[in-house]
Amino acid sequence: MDLRRATKVKSALTKGPLAAALKAEPFLGYVEFYPTAAEAVAYKDTDDPTGGLQSRAKGADYAGGDDDLNKTPGSSAVKLLGLPVAIDKLEMQTHMDIPALKTSKMLSVARNFGPKLAAKMHNGTGAGNELPGFPELVDAGFDIALATNGLDLNTAANVNIFFRLLDQYIAEVNPQVITMNPLMWSFFQEKARERHALTWDKNEFGIPVSRYALVPIIPIRQAGITQTETQGTSEDCTSIYMLRFAELDDVCFHTTVGLDVTDIQMLDNEVIKKGNMELYGIPVRYKKDSIVRLKGARFV
Repeated sequence: MDLRRATKVKSALTKGPLAAALKAEPFLGYVEFYPTAAEAVAYKDTDDPTGGLQSRAKGADYAGGDDDLNKTPGSSAVKLLGLPVAIDKLEMQTHMDIPALKTSKMLSVARNFGPKLAAKMHNGTGAGNELPGFPELVDAGFDIALATNGLDLNTAANVNIFFRLLDQYIAEVNPQVITMNPLMWSFFQEKARERHALTWDKNEFGIPVSRYALVPIIPIRQAGITQTETQGTSEDCTSIYMLRFAELDDVCFHTTVGLDVTDIQMLDNEVIKKGNMELYGIPVRYKKDSIVRLKGARFV
């Protein structure tokens, strides 16, 4: 389910900020959220059991079937992410419409919250109270280096290598969305157009979204994916992520209440009136191939 459905408190207070956050960050429209009541999420991976598709005789049962039961569950603690909303008492004294001022502040913070959440999902370290991002969740077998010391995409031969590898993993893992930083996105648009492989449409909010091989290509802002990653001896690299989401499968963002909005409190004795916007949750990777990272892209 999307973030709107996963948010428990569906009121006028949350409706506007939810829509603003989702409109400001198209990536969040592809993320699957799932409600959880616990402060720690227990889960088991859903990778395919060993062996191929079985056959059975009439009256006989399939062999095995207990692969999932025998798996050792993992556990991840829910993280608290948020942004404060504040109004100085002086602002209130200089505005005629206080409710409109509060709404404007809330929506402005929500428009920042969406891109910041997407960035944190791509760069969170998982340390302490930090959200674990895709670099922490990706399986080693799908953390793919384009080249030992990075792949310079300013040469035609290397561009061909890059697109062949990209096409290989699109065919292999069937991603729902591909993410990259704005510089890489700009380069990608140019090269995909040259290959006549770029199409465009609009999401539910009317925001244009480009597609390569019909897969949405979303730029992640707020330095969510930097151009300063290290690959071998190179320190000017970036990564491309190929992602697949599903409830209790693939990648799933477990959340206790969804987006929680606390209204700005109008206490007379306070100079600064405060509210906040929070999300309680944790992303979990269930299937190894639901996150593919192509790392080491660079422009020399």
